Amino acid sequence: ALLAAIPEHNKGARRLHALPGMVPGQYDRPKGCLLAPRCAYVQAACQASRPLLVQGVRCITPLNAQGLPQEIYGND
Repeated sequence: ALLAAIPEHNKGARRLHALPGMVPGQYDRPKGCLLAPRCAYVQAACQASRPLLVQGVRCITPLNAQGLPQEIYGND
């Protein structure tokens, strides 16, 4: 959902996708991922701790090129 909210300059004017819910205040941030309260793919791990930034994505369930959740593999 967050990727759909990014404006694209080469596609002309279009209505941007809005994430549901409210943006947390500066002093009212969730313990885990900042987008967990607004994410359709939220998991318990998202709410427990903030994900590390890995390959440019700070998310437990990153999306693939088609905008669908990709399978996650652990670090061996």
